[in-house]
Amino acid sequence: MIPLALVGESLLPSHFDLPGLIEARGGRVALDATSDGERGQPVFPDEARIDEDPFAAMVDGYFDGVTDIFQRPNTRLYDWLRPRLTDRGIRGIVLWHYSWCDLWRAEANRLREEFRLPMLHLDAGDSLTPSMKTRVEAFLEILHA
Repeated sequence: MIPLALVGESLLPSHFDLPGLIEARGGRVALDATSDGERGQPVFPDEARIDEDPFAAMVDGYFDGVTDIFQRPNTRLYDWLRPRLTDRGIRGIVLWHYSWCDLWRAEANRLREEFRLPMLHLDAGDSLTPSMKTRVEAFLEILHA
């Protein structure tokens, strides 16, 4: 199974089959870096600071933990992704975004340049379409070669 990173927006219920589709084609989502995946999980405050100043510890924990593209500069996103991509041996990125989300579209080139990994852009619609399934299959065939 080829380890992939799924990066981008949240999956809608009509898209929940995407990881299964990837697995059926010989890949696996080794890193779910969507908004509802690992990237969107809350960061817990530093316990050492909680006794000292609980409010500041909570604020630092939440705001310093923002790893999304809307934040400028968005270096935290890359700092968060880099070790996970390396540690999990990620061989390709599936960039999942919606047609109205210009932020993720604009980020695609930087992601490719920063990590030098093959990338598949999937523009989410109402459901997983036959063309999306074909594109996932082709992407994984390329990675298998």
